[in-house]
Amino acid sequence: MSQQYVSQNTGIPRSAVSDIERGLRRVDSLELKKIARLYSLPTTYFLDEKADADVGEHALAGLPRALAGLTDGDVAEVMEYAKYLRFKRIAERNATDDTAES
Repeated sequence: MSQQYVSQNTGIPRSAVSDIERGLRRVDSLELKKIARLYSLPTTYFLDEKADADVGEHALAGLPRALAGLTDGDVAEVMEYAKYLRFKRIAERNATDDTAES
């Protein structure tokens, strides 16, 4: 998302967004809530001090919002795609294991 987009959708001035990104300005609690809502992430995602935080875990927190308003058929398609991705990863891991054993 561009700084302008973030600014327009949070009410935080673009220059402040830039300063936040560069670490020149701290985010207050109200701004943090607005930013978290915009990115569909919990505020804890931005407060996590672990350098290698698991983004996938935090992304799941936004899933209910992403599914809101979808038809039952749409939700079923999302679930089928998730299953496809899981099986694809398993197949890739198995192929890598088979190659390593050869």
